[in-house]
Amino acid sequence: MAYNYTDLTLQMKIDPQWLADGGTVYVGLVPDTGSAIEVTTTTFNPTEGIIVATVPQNQSKNLHGVVRVQCNGFLNGARWATEKKLMYVGENTIERTLSNA
Repeated sequence: MAYNYTDLTLQMKIDPQWLADGGTVYVGLVPDTGSAIEVTTTTFNPTEGIIVATVPQNQSKNLHGVVRVQCNGFLNGARWATEKKLMYVGENTIERTLSNA
């Protein structure tokens, strides 16, 4: 069976202090096999430190197996980065790309 994917929404929690500037957060995802991808988001809660990022279908197709995830941003003009975390991305159970159009 081939790998087919849909939009992937990630929720990550970090120390809220790093989101104090309210700027863009860059999320990098690197699978063990396949191509690395990057998405940006401004959807986060600076009080609770929760970041929400969506990886669209055309990029999530490159993610399967073990994936390393890291967030980056800026605070007071200096770059910050989270530790890399591992997640597992499995095969989608629907064998085609779905569209609501």
